[in-house]
Amino acid sequence: MAREDLNKPWGPAKPRKFLGITYNSKIFVFWNVFFFVPPILMFAWNGFKTGISEEELMKSETVKQKLREDPQFFDKMKTNREKTVEMMMTPDTDLRTDWAKKRDEKRAQEAERKRQEAERKRQEAEE
Repeated sequence: MAREDLNKPWGPAKPRKFLGITYNSKIFVFWNVFFFVPPILMFAWNGFKTGISEEELMKSETVKQKLREDPQFFDKMKTNREKTVEMMMTPDTDLRTDWAKKRDEKRAQEAERKRQEAERKRQEAEE
């Protein structure tokens, strides 16, 4: 007697799933390689460091080239950084866009107008 499971066609592989993700599909493998392998390789290329110290930066060829082109490069960068920090740390700095400022002004004017109207109606009702 022949076994029935050998007489059936093989067909495609059963999809294997973990947390609703099919992990034995070609597209899964492709996108994982696409998104995870390059960052890991770059991280390894940099000696598993995510940043460099200021001394290492000053020794780099790029900085030397920038200084040859513009000797005041770091002074400009420092003043820009100081301006940004000053602007961000000042409590009265308004970072909203113009349209947001206008919208808030209109809302404030409308609220003031309604308050005055309600006050006027209250005074008329008292009389």
